[in-house]
Amino acid sequence: MSKNSAYFSVTPFGTHRDAKALRQAFNRSCDGILSVSTDSGGNLVSVEFDDKSVTPQMLRDCLTNMGYTVNHARMEYYS
Repeated sequence: MSKNSAYFSVTPFGTHRDAKALRQAFNRSCDGILSVSTDSGGNLVSVEFDDKSVTPQMLRDCLTNMGYTVNHARMEYYS
């Protein structure tokens, strides 16, 4: 397993409740998700993932399918 991180700046975002729903939706719709978190401002979504199971584009598509607009994305790959 290869653990990597993706950071997405998204809109719209809102409450802590939205963050919980976002985490649940990621876990349901994408295999290979290790963790999902959001910043206190609610517009940065951080996803740790296994790149053998999911690609960054699949993560972006998951966010888009959930109704979010991805404004910026950054990936970190670890060996």
